[in-house]
Amino acid sequence: MDKGYFADVLVQKSGRTAIFTYAIPTELADQIKSGLVVKVPLREHSTFGVIWKLKPYAVRGIKNIKAIDKVIDPDLKLTSLQLNLAKWMSDYFVAPLNACVFSFLPIF
Repeated sequence: MDKGYFADVLVQKSGRTAIFTYAIPTELADQIKSGLVVKVPLREHSTFGVIWKLKPYAVRGIKNIKAIDKVIDPDLKLTSLQLNLAKWMSDYFVAPLNACVFSFLPIF
């Protein structure tokens, strides 16, 4: 795993927005983009998430950052327009961001 490559992933959590930082494994580094649907570990289980944004660093002081498990389907992704619209919907309607983002995906 390359040091310094991370993704903020919006995961499905009912009733509230949940964004967690995950490390990007080197074998997935060329596939990872904002809006992509991925499988990530969350506590004892795995869940689906949407990559919200990429960043070259994690929050200082956080240890043991888990890595993204896999890309669900490289063709299943949200555009930047859809991500921006989901953010606007969340702000305007005071709705959880995850509910707005996942409403764009046909399988959720």
